[in-house]
Amino acid sequence: KTIWAPSRKEVISLFYYPKGNHYKYFNYKTRASIDLGTDIQSLAFSPDGSQTVYFGDRKGDSRGIFISQPDGSSSKNILSSRLENADVYWPSSDLLAFKVDVTGGSELYSLSKSGDVNKILDTKDELEIKWSSNGSRLLFSQKTESEISLFYKNVPSESEMPLNISTSASKC
Repeated sequence: KTIWAPSRKEVISLFYYPKGNHYKYFNYKTRASIDLGTDIQSLAFSPDGSQTVYFGDRKGDSRGIFISQPDGSSSKNILSSRLENADVYWPSSDLLAFKVDVTGGSELYSLSKSGDVNKILDTKDELEIKWSSNGSRLLFSQKTESEISLFYKNVPSESEMPLNISTSASKC
């Protein structure tokens, strides 16, 4: 798995090792390479590429969601958590989000840099998400009675509507 910075000059990749998977940061301009360790489970760059958000454990801190520089420095815990797993997103400068597995599917939450949490999507079976370029809207897919269906959500207004298309958000 590889996560590119918006500038395409920095990258963080997941490497698989017998003793544990490691995320590694590489800067193509400076040639800096830094092992970010084994305690990160999901990661995303900020829209401008100056920071990352990640879920996991970090340097003796509690488990949770953290913001740091892409090289792992200046790490700050913004949400302590006992969650086992979460996928993190940074769709706009002022919006971070995370998806968690719950009984019956997954839920999506917004997260401010100060740690305020709000639910964006209730429990959805086989939830997949695709954010708009400015982070104000998203496409999501979920399993309905007989198929995977695509939906649109306006995050600020909280309006949600079916698109009557049978496909997953990851294909959009």
